[in-house]
Amino acid sequence: MGLYTFFVTYEDGTHIGQLRANSPADAFESWLTYFDPTSLSGGRKDLKKELTKTIVDDRPVPVKGVHRTWCWSTLLENKLLLIHFTETAEEIDEATADKSAINQRA
Repeated sequence: MGLYTFFVTYEDGTHIGQLRANSPADAFESWLTYFDPTSLSGGRKDLKKELTKTIVDDRPVPVKGVHRTWCWSTLLENKLLLIHFTETAEEIDEATADKSAINQRA
């Protein structure tokens, strides 16, 4: 199972969390299952129902040029909800790590 790290931005806050899943699709579905919208700035419990409706037809897309990273966004109450998630390496081999990626701008 892979370790996935989620960066969720809504209104004035960012929530960072991790979970284990067998695939990016499973990770996203698991995130939705366990996500507590009250953990975000301005989040309310009823946002989860609205979010679930939005996700049905729209799936995360790979972020171009970034290895094992996906993005998904929607509008909730006319406010952007932005999710990036990445399959996270639990150990980094310093000899083979691509240090140039650290200096790239998003």
